[in-house]
Amino acid sequence: FQSDGFWSARENLAEVAAVGRRLTSLGPGGADHWVRHVGRSGYFAANAVLGTVGHRLYDAFVSRNNNNNDRPPSSSLREGSSSSSSSPLPMGVTGPVASRLLLEAALVYEQDYDCVRRGEYRKPWDVHTSGHRQYSPLYAARQTSRFVREAVGTLVRRDRMNEEDKFVRLPRTNNGGGDDVEYPEYYSTAFHFQTEGWMSKRSADVYETSTETLFLGRQDAMQRSGLSAIVRAAGERAKVAKREGRPLRVLEVACGTGRYMTFVRDNLPLDAEYTAVDLSPYYLDAASDNDAYWRKTREAQERGKVSIEPANLVQANAESLPFDDGAFDVVLCVYLFHELPRSARANAAAEMARAGASGGG
Repeated sequence: FQSDGFWSARENLAEVAAVGRRLTSLGPGGADHWVRHVGRSGYFAANAVLGTVGHRLYDAFVSRNNNNNDRPPSSSLREGSSSSSSSPLPMGVTGPVASRLLLEAALVYEQDYDCVRRGEYRKPWDVHTSGHRQYSPLYAARQTSRFVREAVGTLVRRDRMNEEDKFVRLPRTNNGGGDDVEYPEYYSTAFHFQTEGWMSKRSADVYETSTETLFLGRQDAMQRSGLSAIVRAAGERAKVAKREGRPLRVLEVACGTGRYMTFVRDNLPLDAEYTAVDLSPYYLDAASDNDAYWRKTREAQERGKVSIEPANLVQANAESLPFDDGAFDVVLCVYLFHELPRSARANAAAEMARAGASGGG
């Protein structure tokens, strides 16, 4: 992608328009997919601008009213900073960079729809569900408010770089079920300076909005690119499960808030046994809510012909999964390894391989 040199903002935006023309030329389905995702990117781009402006206003207020503090103004307000800092674009992002991010999003949306057209996976259930809560103005406003608050805090901590901002306090054990769960030392890291790391309801409530804002709304579509392989593997293993007289068994490690889980479950046999693991009890609570909302939506689509069992949500460390060898037909994981030390990565990968059935996906 632009390996021979970055394009200008004008060239990037021209290609965004070309993507839009290609999708809308595919008929009502392509046009609907494009329009909905353009709106999605617009919402999250607006969040990015509001978060940046909120941070700058907060920083200016603190600097103006705390003249005797020893904290310098943030980089966005320092004398002699780049001219891009006066722009509402986040972190000094320039026009060419911003337009390239929009182009990347457009290309991902096109790839996503191509996979749907080829029958590799179902169209995204949330985007095409009338009345989905994400389309509610009140819901969107609440999530924007949460994000702006989080963005201001995150950027302030990034600017001041205090040692205590890099870590969060962890309980010795906490899973709400009576069994002890030991948190590894690296889990105390406040990844990306986010509030309270993974260890609060506030963090879980804003996580999806924060990450989608970072990717200008393309995170879901980007992650759905993994569905093709999952669906193929599940299809093969489902045949084995049927011969053995049991449902397909799927394990997701580090499920977070469970949003990706809903897309996976929407593409599996509805009687599949789905187990999802995470180390944060707060994120598991969010995953339970997402799972319940998806099940309610899918059961309504099936007109009451099926009753879908809840996912089995387990608080556990990916380095020590509490499952028997070969317990699952398919094991999947997203967004975990980049935040693990090297040794933990190896341990987690070994555990996933152990929990997966021989010949599984």
